Amino acid sequence: FPDEAERRAALIDILQEENIIPPDADLNPSAVCPYTTDEDLRTTALGCYGDFLYFLKVIRNEIHTGNAEPYMEAIHYWWAHVRDQIDKQKPEVRDRLNYPAILLVHPGSHFSVAVAAFTDVMNVETLATIPLHVHSTNVSEVLAGERFIYALRTTFQRLHDFYGAANNLPPRQIEYPFRNYIVQNEAKLAFEYIRQVPDKRVFHASLEDGTPLFIKFSRRYGEVTHHAAHDAGLAPRLLSVENVHGWYVVAMEDLSKDYVTLAEIPDDSYLSLLPEVHEAVCKLHALGHVHGDIRPVNILVKKPDVETVKPRIVFVDWDWSGESGKVCYPHSMNPEIQRSESAFAGAEIKPSHDLDMVSFCYNRDQLVL
Repeated sequence: FPDEAERRAALIDILQEENIIPPDADLNPSAVCPYTTDEDLRTTALGCYGDFLYFLKVIRNEIHTGNAEPYMEAIHYWWAHVRDQIDKQKPEVRDRLNYPAILLVHPGSHFSVAVAAFTDVMNVETLATIPLHVHSTNVSEVLAGERFIYALRTTFQRLHDFYGAANNLPPRQIEYPFRNYIVQNEAKLAFEYIRQVPDKRVFHASLEDGTPLFIKFSRRYGEVTHHAAHDAGLAPRLLSVENVHGWYVVAMEDLSKDYVTLAEIPDDSYLSLLPEVHEAVCKLHALGHVHGDIRPVNILVKKPDVETVKPRIVFVDWDWSGESGKVCYPHSMNPEIQRSESAFAGAEIKPSHDLDMVSFCYNRDQLVL
């Protein structure tokens, strides 16, 4: 294209011809505080101040043209809109919205699509980058482009409708925009998030009846092994595991009232517990399963003053676990954590690896938690 205006016009034609823009929506440049966007989509809701931005695009004729990096410019526009909304919307609207939006950046011959949402901080994630210059025989890229168009068409309409009902949204914890219920026996049990475990995708939560929970989000999970370990007295009770958009939402009983991690045990008691840990790991192996990440932070020890029949040693973090000989280490494993030489990304998780990690626990000062 000779200039950005023609590229912008061509994109608008495509969005309209493919019915991607909702029928009652207008894609036009609009003011965001002191700025003006390239084009965006907005909708209004009865009883709400102004309008809600749910799609924003930044066009550049080439990647290097313009005064600002286009991706950061799109984020800047969206964040300016969110700040304006937070200042002006009434609390019953403001406190129930994460201001979700789609950011489309189109520099030169590429599309880049990101999603944005606000919790207590900005969250922006690029989902796809689609090249427009692929050969027709590059079927995988062509199909990716088709899925991209379909997803935009569906999502635009849903966001348009979502914001149109912004005055009637139910109360929710906007700082935790995740699944807020578990499913047991086909029944939904709502829970409330209490706090996040620092630096982990793990949360303390509570069912409506006050039952404490641990909620965990993981890309994989050894559900069968966790159940087998619990039956053997080696793990907390697993309440549910659901695959939601490629993430496993795991709910289990919260043992923090009665247990501490081995990492929290004082030095004068720490070493005396390791033979029991070794015995518990061997018990798991006898069931035909492996854990894959036996570290002090994943080993729970019952508090001395707890007078229950609960086991003294249990394990958590069953993400990598599975049947012996059938599971491998993920590619995201931390190379700084001491493991067996044969324990590396993509390698089979072996019982000997679990036992080696117990042995490494004896050198407490050298452990990376």
